[in-house]
Amino acid sequence: MRKDDLNRKVIAVHLYNDYSGSPRILAQWLQHAQANGAKVELHTSATGGILDEVNGIARRPFKYSPHPWLFLRLLRFVQIQLLLFFRFARLKKNAIVYVNTILPIGAILGARWAKLPVVCQVHEVAVRPRSLDRLLKWAVSRYCDQLIFVSDYVEKASGIQHSNTHVIANALSPAFVNGMVKKQEKVEGRFRLLMLASIRSYKGLDQFRELAMSLPEHQFELVLNGTQSEADQYFLDQEMPQNLVLYPLQKNVHAFYAKADVVLNLSLPDAWVETFGMTALEGMAYGLPVIVPPIGGIAELVVHGESGFHCDAYDIDGLVKRLNQLAVSPETYGRMSEAAQSRAAKYDFEEFAAAIDECVAETAIACRPKSGRQPHKGTMVV
Repeated sequence: MRKDDLNRKVIAVHLYNDYSGSPRILAQWLQHAQANGAKVELHTSATGGILDEVNGIARRPFKYSPHPWLFLRLLRFVQIQLLLFFRFARLKKNAIVYVNTILPIGAILGARWAKLPVVCQVHEVAVRPRSLDRLLKWAVSRYCDQLIFVSDYVEKASGIQHSNTHVIANALSPAFVNGMVKKQEKVEGRFRLLMLASIRSYKGLDQFRELAMSLPEHQFELVLNGTQSEADQYFLDQEMPQNLVLYPLQKNVHAFYAKADVVLNLSLPDAWVETFGMTALEGMAYGLPVIVPPIGGIAELVVHGESGFHCDAYDIDGLVKRLNQLAVSPETYGRMSEAAQSRAAKYDFEEFAAAIDECVAETAIACRPKSGRQPHKGTMVV
């Protein structure tokens, strides 16, 4: 943050706190902002997640978690938006509101009611149902002062129109880099294949299991963003190959990267498009070639044929071919390993944090009260 803006409080909001990518990115920047003198206040769900690990900030938790049934999920969503609206509508003027994802629409509308500047970091291309998607994007485009997109793909595919936009790719946090451990030696003729994912079918869990069955000579490890019971329930009555090991939520994943040889992301492109792909970036930092979907922000991260491969998760034969290509050729593997590590180094945290700092500082300056200043085009005038 610029020195002349350090006295302006940053009030951040993220709807659902877990260990997925979007709260992880917010946690990185909040820790940076707090360490550099900003007064930070965080509003997020009291569900336990990566945002709980941000030290030295004020917290305003709320009770919220998505319900598995659609009607109740939408009802909870509406309830929490009303809570956020009234919270943010009562905020004091000397603050900037930083909204993570487009989901906290109540915070956006409440902040604008209070005439506070709003910066929104956009992680998603679309949400369901479509009517909600249109509402969220309308609010973001009209009532936010600046938008930060996490990839070129998100900026183009989201369809959100706004005059002040930035593309700021995510980065490896200093905490992750400092926590890295020594890479284990690769076992000759046997690969250890790693995937980290939420317990959702669109994340390619079934394809990962099928791939393990197709390559019994290799070891597969699946680290899930959920409990052991949730994992067991998902794979209930399914044949599980002996070379596939499931792990529940892990707060520290360095040991998994250190012993892995390849990292996979098998998200199904017709059901879920990855807007960035932190697990791929983390794997590349360990010098691991990665296999990712051919579309989305994650495809921008991985240079096909250099630091990894683009491959459709439905194409099991294609996945087997790519993995065998790496397994039988130490030269190819070594070249891709070096390229992956070099590519990951370009996603520098200091550049990432400085770019967001600049957006927040610009918003603070642009929204300072001036004599005769006209209201922002999205300001709710009461």
